[in-house]
Amino acid sequence: MQTTSILTMLVIVGGLALWWNDEVSITIHSAGRNLIDISTTFENEEHSFCSFVYGPPQKEDKKEFWESMTNIIIDLNNQWCIIDDSNIVAKQGKKDGGNLVDHLQANWFNNLLDICGIMDMPIQGGDFTWLNQRVEDDEIQEKINGILVNSNRNNRFCNAIGVMEPTIGSYHSPIVCLFKGLSREKKKL
Repeated sequence: MQTTSILTMLVIVGGLALWWNDEVSITIHSAGRNLIDISTTFENEEHSFCSFVYGPPQKEDKKEFWESMTNIIIDLNNQWCIIDDSNIVAKQGKKDGGNLVDHLQANWFNNLLDICGIMDMPIQGGDFTWLNQRVEDDEIQEKINGILVNSNRNNRFCNAIGVMEPTIGSYHSPIVCLFKGLSREKKKL
């Protein structure tokens, strides 16, 4: 029987929440306000690594955080992905309304993508993952959440699908990462 494995991250009042279904076995390596690092095993196969990120909202903390994330990723030689709320708009086309994108902050984030060979996975359900919930001229929408994977061509995360869920009680839309095509035998009762 084909099943879908799910890992989901949600930013809750400046922190992270993480949940998963029974199709995913995880080991938590570190957990803090801005970062949860785990390894996963699907069907007793090779470990894959995931980082769940809540990028610091304060400008003075962003450069150091993204430089440290770059160093962590460079050291990994396995399948890897980030499910993130970067708190950075990577380019002007990922923002509608408000001030122009801060290119210095965007460069810190884009350097991580370039140096580590990371791809931004498409997300179904909309172009923007954050909305200030105002109307007309005061409305601001940004894509600051996403799923990033390293470019290891055997990376199972390259087949993942990101789905944006409706915003409920938050300015952020939850992102669900679906891992397609994993087989699992149905347990007999």
